[in-house]
Amino acid sequence: MNVGRRIFDGCLFGLVKLILSLRYRITVTGARDVAANGRQGILFLPTHPALIDPVILIGKLFSRFRPRALADKDAIDVPVIRNVAKHIGIIPIGSLVKKAGTADGAHESIAACAAALNAGDNVIFYPAGKLLRTGQESLGVNSGLPMLLAQAPDARVVSSARAASGVAPSVGRLATRRTCRMS
Repeated sequence: MNVGRRIFDGCLFGLVKLILSLRYRITVTGARDVAANGRQGILFLPTHPALIDPVILIGKLFSRFRPRALADKDAIDVPVIRNVAKHIGIIPIGSLVKKAGTADGAHESIAACAAALNAGDNVIFYPAGKLLRTGQESLGVNSGLPMLLAQAPDARVVSSARAASGVAPSVGRLATRRTCRMS
């Protein structure tokens, strides 16, 4: 990676961390253990209780893992966000809300996530594909996780599922893969 990109990344994520620290007290545990087992081909599976969660997670994991993530293409198609999203490798997905639950480009976006994992990139993927509104994560039939795991069978799965209450929500059975937990 060139020096200019490292400086830009450091400034960008320093600013993100500063802004987040004004509102949130964030503690990441287990990242060192995850990194000790390798830093490539990791599929992070967090829960999604709030809209800010992807920003927090990318901000906290970027310097160590440089994860890519899916994001609603309409949400990131604004001048400053568009450039930052492209710079950090965000994978756009069609808006499921605006399209009344259709899979507009979802298969292509999941295939892009699988290709990234197979190339050694790390990916943040919210298995339920929606905000968490109860104490339990419900994957339902709309989850792209089975398709993603079928296309990236060697991905190392890291579950970071912890509700604010400290009770781990059910994110389904993912035990067919080497699984680590970050909380």
